[in-house]
Amino acid sequence: MSQDMSRYLGLFVSEATEHLERLGQALVGLEKAPPEQLPAAVDGLFRHAHSLKGMAASMGYEPATQLAHGAEDLLDALRAQPSRLGGEVVDLLLGAVDALSSQVRCAEAGR
Repeated sequence: MSQDMSRYLGLFVSEATEHLERLGQALVGLEKAPPEQLPAAVDGLFRHAHSLKGMAASMGYEPATQLAHGAEDLLDALRAQPSRLGGEVVDLLLGAVDALSSQVRCAEAGR
């Protein structure tokens, strides 16, 4: 990582961690969400994934960028059909959150 980018590492870690925490909490909360609230909930999830993708890309973290992009694509498809959001999809997205969290911790540690 260049010296210019390393000065932004702390900000990246802080903001990415916040988005990941909110994304995880929102995913867990979907189980209790009434069907009429699903479109707004999916939009919120999409925004977090989109922000993560952009932040990872700006830092040059390609694996995190690709994973966040995949989550974003899945959430975008769910925006068209929020009724398809089920336990398997939530589990898949929670797995992506876990993997992204691990990648953020690795970035923080300089790996």
